[in-house]
Amino acid sequence: MSFLEPAPPDITETIPTHISARTGASQYVAKGVLADIAIADLPFRFLISDQNPYQRETADFRRQQIDTSPEPGEQTLAQWWVRDQDSWHRGAGANYYEPGSNEAATKYRYDRSINMDVWTVGQASLLHDSPLLESASGGQNVYATPARVGGAEVVFGIVGSTLFRHDGTTKTTYTGTAGTEPVIAGSKVLTGTTAGILSGDTTGTSLASLWTSTGAVVRPWWVKSRIIASKGPALYDLTLAGGALSGATPLYTHPDANWIWTGVSEAPGAILASGYSNGYGFIYRFSLTDPGSGASPVVGGAQQIADFPPGEEVYAIKTYLSTYLAIGTSRGVRVGVLDVEGTLQYGPLIIETTKPVRCFGARNSFIYAGIEADIDGNSGCARIDLGEQLEDLRYPWAYDANSHTSGVVLSVAFLGLTDRVALGVADHGLYLQSATTYETQGYVRSGRIRFGTSEPKAFNRAKIRAQIPQDGGVNLATVDSAGNIESIITLGGSWNTSEDITLKTIADVGQSYAQILLTLTPTNDRLETPVLESLQVKATPQPRIQRLIKYPLIIEDIEQDRNGNKIGRSGSASTRLLALEELENAHSVVQVQDFTNGETYSAQIRTIQFTRDTPPSRNRKNFGGIANVTVLKL
Repeated sequence: MSFLEPAPPDITETIPTHISARTGASQYVAKGVLADIAIADLPFRFLISDQNPYQRETADFRRQQIDTSPEPGEQTLAQWWVRDQDSWHRGAGANYYEPGSNEAATKYRYDRSINMDVWTVGQASLLHDSPLLESASGGQNVYATPARVGGAEVVFGIVGSTLFRHDGTTKTTYTGTAGTEPVIAGSKVLTGTTAGILSGDTTGTSLASLWTSTGAVVRPWWVKSRIIASKGPALYDLTLAGGALSGATPLYTHPDANWIWTGVSEAPGAILASGYSNGYGFIYRFSLTDPGSGASPVVGGAQQIADFPPGEEVYAIKTYLSTYLAIGTSRGVRVGVLDVEGTLQYGPLIIETTKPVRCFGARNSFIYAGIEADIDGNSGCARIDLGEQLEDLRYPWAYDANSHTSGVVLSVAFLGLTDRVALGVADHGLYLQSATTYETQGYVRSGRIRFGTSEPKAFNRAKIRAQIPQDGGVNLATVDSAGNIESIITLGGSWNTSEDITLKTIADVGQSYAQILLTLTPTNDRLETPVLESLQVKATPQPRIQRLIKYPLIIEDIEQDRNGNKIGRSGSASTRLLALEELENAHSVVQVQDFTNGETYSAQIRTIQFTRDTPPSRNRKNFGGIANVTVLKL
């Protein structure tokens, strides 16, 4: 006899207690008995009253947090999920903006910026533009080197085979055929050609032969008060006295005839040289030995101190502050640290590029790296801040001066000792950053704001604080998870910075993350720039709503169904209660069938509150009462 069949007067059958955690769609069928509900195939009757009501409520999806921060902030706002950004000085490359998870890695960072100066703490503004200073034609290399000559800030440039000195207004051209990037050696300027190394006075107007040669191009570098020059796979240690290269003994000749030397730089107690061949890149160290008696240190033999992953060739190196070594490769930029012996530890790729990084410049705490065609398709440079380390040998960076043309960047230099960037772009010309006029437009795109969870959110509002000149502007746009950009509003000089902006394009659409795109435009004369001070984004979570449902159930040994049929036997109440408690203990997903409203769903039992209302008597145990069972509807 099933529990759901009417019991004869002498009730001898035990109520079945098979426990099932099935979540399928099998339908409970009453056989002559009308139950109100079945939980995991266990049938029950409701005992609904004012004291024991049937209840449904939304399960709380907001986790209460304890704020232990000493300062008030976004974590103190209970009604909104809030993200604030009031500085951008830790640079680009943060795909997700989650400052609470790892402060050094994400706070004050963002995804991408173009034509933006983000390096002043607490603000972001437009960079000065970089107009063409000297044009080049197709097939011409363009180089630049900074110098101070006679108290004037200048840049030495080469376009094609012509060397010139330029102060930003006036150009002085040198006679003679120039070639490789100009090198400042004290009061001399050097350049290399297939005829050897040419030299001229930094205050002069002509070039003359210093070291003669034939065949391959000779490229000079000035390090440790000496000329280190490459010709094919050979390196030479030369002086300013000059001579014939054919009579000089190579300092080192690489055993690979296809080897190309790409950079020479100083290190504590050593000289470093980089190069590549057939997809492999290396850096070599040449130690310096003091010979005594005031003579120049002697350069020792080559020692390989760094190799790179297969396919990553080294195109440039630059030592800065006797501590850091910037390394430009076919895949981007790495930064290494030098010890007092000139040994090197280098880190991961800080900037990943699609084309080789061939040159560096340095100013203040920054390294500038030549970037080809990666600044929204244009060439220019990126700036790396060595003053703050984010993680192990990772440093903040952002795109910087922009040539607004695509070409191979062969030089990143400056106008003398100023911070005005000079870019040598092959086939296009020499570009010099302006001291007064700003870029026509620039933008900063936030990291993906997701509040540390992939649950859907409605991004409702934003707040921008900015100093905006009267005919300048700041445009706010949203970027949804599909990459669609939608403009919201352009703020002018009269903007009330205390107002919230409704993000109408994404306010009512739940999505896992969103990005904010802020675009700045200068005044009409481009002499003033807006200054961003902060961005705040507010969102509300939109997780799938779950219900808590409380059922008041009667659990007795002998019960009556809605037709008045008696069912059960002695001991059945405790058996069914224990069965429910086992399902609760196991956190089982069970099927619930409410026959009073036709609802069938999967659930977990969250709480069971059983109240026994009859004491045992002489002949009966009288175990029974009311069970308030609360389930979480999944």
